[in-house]
Amino acid sequence: MTILGPDVSSFQDGLDLGQAPYPFAIMKISEGTYYTDKDYPAWRAQAEASGKIPIGYHFISGEDPAAQARHLAACIGDKRLPLMLDFEPTKTYRPDLAQLIAVADEVNAAGMHVRLAYVPRWYWQQIGSPTLTSLGARGIALVASAYPGGTGYPGDDAAGWQPYGGMTPLLYQYTDHAPVGGKAVDMNAYKGTIAQLAEGLDLTAHTPTTGGIPMGSIPPSIAAKWPDIAGELPPNAPFDDSTAIIWADGGARAAALYARQARDAVIALAARYAAPPPVDVDALAKALAPLLAAGASADQVAHAVVVELGAVLKAGAPQ
Repeated sequence: MTILGPDVSSFQDGLDLGQAPYPFAIMKISEGTYYTDKDYPAWRAQAEASGKIPIGYHFISGEDPAAQARHLAACIGDKRLPLMLDFEPTKTYRPDLAQLIAVADEVNAAGMHVRLAYVPRWYWQQIGSPTLTSLGARGIALVASAYPGGTGYPGDDAAGWQPYGGMTPLLYQYTDHAPVGGKAVDMNAYKGTIAQLAEGLDLTAHTPTTGGIPMGSIPPSIAAKWPDIAGELPPNAPFDDSTAIIWADGGARAAALYARQARDAVIALAARYAAPPPVDVDALAKALAPLLAAGASADQVAHAVVVELGAVLKAGAPQ
């Protein structure tokens, strides 16, 4: 199984992550000591409220590592959030591996949790192809990038998954213009389940919240009751109220959630129509095509159908 998740920054201002049919999202928090992404607080809330794994990222600069860690700490809002460091050149700044390690150490020393480092292969080669095992020794996994063309996921055998620097990528960013909510975004792939990604990011340190209220975790009884889904829902994995119905229902978990969403949309709007608006099947197929090409799960496709049909109802509602 391979799951997908977008990587967003202020370039995608206005995107509603809660409506994006993906199980994880990577969101820019800050850069150096001089920049804070204004969209981050809303995106973190949207990601957590919709049951996504939220991952924040900091774009490193050539400034003092401790000062960068202090700036990130002031912006992050929740120090338990898993973090990615973005390691690439910008303007006249060309960081080396020692600077990446120094920032990672200062961020962790400040009580935060660096779990990922975006080190694109092309830049790794430019700085002399050093070993990256010092990242692995700190519990930091590699995020690679390679854009073979197009917006669809190129597959689990794509060249972007190949190891380098002594590490195998945990995530692979395969395009920088995937269409999501009318925006072009970077899209990342993970080979495994949501539960396995949570384990890889050590999310025991981060319990999702909704409205500021800490939610629960998967009880051990779930794995015992439904052993067929124990791999997806390991004991003590975090969940929030938007996904609790999924965890609780076994094989019918997704159907119950999407049926409720569809019912609520119809009840809210049905009284406003003399007759239901027509559905453009060709347009619906076109909207779903990128998801299908990317190998989206049935849950993701079902959610996208609900969103598209809801948009049809709203667009056609009498004013």
